[in-house]
Amino acid sequence: MFKKVLTFFMAVALSLSIVGCGNTSNGSKTENNAKQEQKQDEKKESVKAKSQDELDKEIKNTATKADFVKINGHEKEHVGEAYYIVGEVSFIDDTNKVLPTFTVKTKEGEGFGLYDIMNFKKVELKEGDEVKVFGKLSGEKSKIGSPQISGNVIEKQK
Repeated sequence: MFKKVLTFFMAVALSLSIVGCGNTSNGSKTENNAKQEQKQDEKKESVKAKSQDELDKEIKNTATKADFVKINGHEKEHVGEAYYIVGEVSFIDDTNKVLPTFTVKTKEGEGFGLYDIMNFKKVELKEGDEVKVFGKLSGEKSKIGSPQISGNVIEKQK
């Protein structure tokens, strides 16, 4: 009988020790999570509040002229920065109907630069068109190894 009672109490003690090691919610952790969620919600609201036209205008106002020598090979350092380029459409890749791309050749200093542009708005272009493109630098190189820029605003030049 003594062994049964002892076994019972040991089982209860073991069960309580396992439950005691479970996940406990800390008030400060919950408070921090709530603050993080609130910041994320505010950020989403501020993005929602801006129309695409406002975002495009912001990119045009903050964009700096791209420097191929500075950017090429250093895409990860400049990812997300707004740039503009002016050049000639030298290749159009519309095999991806969802996100067509094209290549722009620019004259920079004594040489040339090549940029791959993601044509988000599917602007109708043909090879040889002169364009001014505003967008943000992707952190990745394109299939051909050139810097890749999002084509947020694409203006045909005369």
